[in-house]
Amino acid sequence: MVAWELATIVTRGICVLVLLAAGYVAGSIVWARFAARSSR
Repeated sequence: MVAWELATIVTRGICVLVLLAAGYVAGSIVWARFAARSSR
């Protein structure tokens, strides 16, 4: 039971990190495009 709960917590943590990384990358791309458009 303890091992299963630990695995579940680790899996959730990895999923959260992946989502945060994906959101950060997407936000950076959008911000770069917006900055390029505004500069022109």
